[in-house]
Amino acid sequence: MTTLRATPAWGASSRLLLALAGALAAGCAPLQPPAQPAVVVAPPAPAPLTAQEREFLSQLAVRSLYDIEVSRLAAARATSPRVRSYAQGLAAHRVQSWQQLGALMRARGMHVPTRLEGAAATKLQRLAAVPPSAEFDAAYVRVVGIEDHAETVALLERARLDTRDPQLAAWIDRSLPVLRSDMQAARQLLALPAG
Repeated sequence: MTTLRATPAWGASSRLLLALAGALAAGCAPLQPPAQPAVVVAPPAPAPLTAQEREFLSQLAVRSLYDIEVSRLAAARATSPRVRSYAQGLAAHRVQSWQQLGALMRARGMHVPTRLEGAAATKLQRLAAVPPSAEFDAAYVRVVGIEDHAETVALLERARLDTRDPQLAAWIDRSLPVLRSDMQAARQLLALPAG
């Protein structure tokens, strides 16, 4: 390596210039444009729901609440461990779905029902009147697991064709496979011997 030595031809000012040039070369980074202030863009407000979408959400909220309540009842009263396990799983699925549905409804200024009334409450009371037995287990699986699920799947499929709201459409797309799976599990459960 060659080193530069101060010679008589090199004066103090030359050495100073070389030192400055070296320091500048070592510490210089490419020039960056001045930072732009961050612009915060609020997400667009959801488009208003159509009357049909609002009606669908209201119906579904009641159905979901019914599924939660009736499945909790079955989880506590079923005599078959398989039916009890199915009911616990169904209640867990519906609670998660219910929370998402409730958030969607509140974001659109809709009331989220918190208790059953009318036909759904009557249906729950009828099942609650059946004493714990194989008959109770079969009625729960047949009515809730298969018949009610078939109606809810049909409702979701119709709503999916008509909905314009992207968040509602996404919720339907997430919910349909779970409902179909729960309905298939109920069919398999009814095909099994009691126990």
